Amino acid sequence: LQAPIGMKLSLSFCLSTSSKWCGRTPRDQSRRIPTTNRLPARVSSHRAHGHSRSSARGSKLLSVFASSAGEGVSNGKDISMTQKEIDAALVKLDTLLAAALTEDEGGGKAEQEALDIVDTLRAADTWQGFGRGSGVPKRQYSLADLRLNNIEPEALLSPTDTTLEGVRKACTFAAVAGSLAAAVAFHWDFADVVTLIFAIVTAKTVDQIVNAGGGEALVLDTIGGFVSKEYSERVTQHEAGHFLIAYLLGVLPKGYTLSSLDAFLKYGALNVQAGTLFCDRVFQQEMSNGKVSSSYVDRFSCIALAGVGIEYLKFGQAEGGMSDVSQLDQLMRGLGFTQKKADDQVRYAVLNTVALLRQNTATHSALAQAMSRGAPVAECIQVIEGSLDFSQLVPLRPKESQPTASALLRSIIA
Repeated sequence: LQAPIGMKLSLSFCLSTSSKWCGRTPRDQSRRIPTTNRLPARVSSHRAHGHSRSSARGSKLLSVFASSAGEGVSNGKDISMTQKEIDAALVKLDTLLAAALTEDEGGGKAEQEALDIVDTLRAADTWQGFGRGSGVPKRQYSLADLRLNNIEPEALLSPTDTTLEGVRKACTFAAVAGSLAAAVAFHWDFADVVTLIFAIVTAKTVDQIVNAGGGEALVLDTIGGFVSKEYSERVTQHEAGHFLIAYLLGVLPKGYTLSSLDAFLKYGALNVQAGTLFCDRVFQQEMSNGKVSSSYVDRFSCIALAGVGIEYLKFGQAEGGMSDVSQLDQLMRGLGFTQKKADDQVRYAVLNTVALLRQNTATHSALAQAMSRGAPVAECIQVIEGSLDFSQLVPLRPKESQPTASALLRSIIA
């Protein structure tokens, strides 16, 4: 797939869709996906997390433990880790993921080392769910297919953010009422009122130019979380959906925030919203080089729609997710997708994502609880692994023999 040279998208998704993907299609194409979702997953020739290693250590790990996305490989009886080694690996993983949040060369190196540790944990059967999500086959689906599987595209793909819109209206009313009260109490003349209005408009304009509206978003998001418990719950469920689907599809999360205030305190920037970040440097490199593999498009699509998908399943209607779908729309337009091809891609992603979320409802709930208390990424993944139903995952493909990896394990977590 060809992408414009220099086009850059990041696998980071935050709260905020267009209904253009809800157009009519013939009902005679409809097929029902069994609720057990035991259909064969699409096998890709790419690695689960899509990364190639340049280091000798990474190359050795890949030669022993490499597996395709959607296809597991058993890890040999003589590969093991002690609990002490596992604990040390998890601590180092969180340290590396925090370092990987930077955009410089050091961040790229930290991300690569973090993925090496994940390979090691997979090889030792400590983490068995990474990249083994078993969804639906990749093919063309119609709107009738979605409805036969109890998915209403309009409710999922057309979010209505009623909470923050209500907060915005209330804040506007409060500002006007407060200004009038101040004008009466302090006997302001016309010039004072004009000065106040000019100051407010200027502050909002500067915020839009400098912070892309981040200052206003920070205020609204903070008030929304304070006045509405459901809003905070939606944000947590939304980000847990991104996190879980990414992990099941073989994309490693490297950080998350659940409010604009958390994002500001963590990253020191107002133009960052609540969201989940992923190890996606190879994806960005492919975009910069002008080519993106179809496996990345599939995974990007599913991860992008995971937030609105879980909101639809939990609450019956998505509220957040506009920016997620905007990124997906930008990707497909950049790749030159026709409207029909974009429709097919989105419908597949919706069906596959919802199938995975339905399979792993208990896992998602446990993950959301862990994220709500601010658990680090490694602990969140431990929660996923501890609650997965492995019978729902892509079966492991056994290998006849594999060499011991004890020396490699020690070098990774040293």
